[in-house]
Amino acid sequence: MKSATLSEASATIQVRDNTRYDRYPAVFRAVTRQLRNSRPSGGLNVLSFGCSSGEEAFSLADKYLTLDDDRILGVDISEKQIQIAREQNNSYPRVQFSLSTPEVISKRAPFDAILALSVLCVWPGTKGKESIASIFPFQRFESICRELTGYLRKGGLLAIYNSNFCFKDAGMYSRYRPVEVPGLAESGFVRKFDKENRAYSEDYIYREVLFEKLG
Repeated sequence: MKSATLSEASATIQVRDNTRYDRYPAVFRAVTRQLRNSRPSGGLNVLSFGCSSGEEAFSLADKYLTLDDDRILGVDISEKQIQIAREQNNSYPRVQFSLSTPEVISKRAPFDAILALSVLCVWPGTKGKESIASIFPFQRFESICRELTGYLRKGGLLAIYNSNFCFKDAGMYSRYRPVEVPGLAESGFVRKFDKENRAYSEDYIYREVLFEKLG
């Protein structure tokens, strides 16, 4: 279940738990490059928000965040998925998995990066819809982004991919600057909606995925 629980987001968002190893390599590369440039020494602390069965966290540990003192926390609201992730975690002592609660997340904060990839959406439930208000309203999206911002250090990165909303429409967007992700031409295939919960046109493309927190 690609979702996670925060005090303002205690219900399920995306009900599907599809995932796979190294699913978003362009995002992973951009996050790693940006963080290594800004913090060339010392380990990185990264949150996989809505980690499902753990493949995202394993990909990061195996191919991108490979230093001995890099740490990855995967959280999800599904006890079943967390159990699967823990059972598969035979080779990654730097990776931990936990049910998602504000207490768990805040204990590990602040993070150098938070990845919310194919999490802040309802799909395919919003396919063909002209309004998302009764399914996943913009106010919930914005509340989750506000909480994630609180867990992120200054200069840290927030990655949002395959969301039903554009981060540019959120109030805290002014606290960030977009970071280029080479090789990525769009921010996901799910239907996009504006802050009034109305669908953007089918051919609307939003390209921003990665954001650096300014303060």
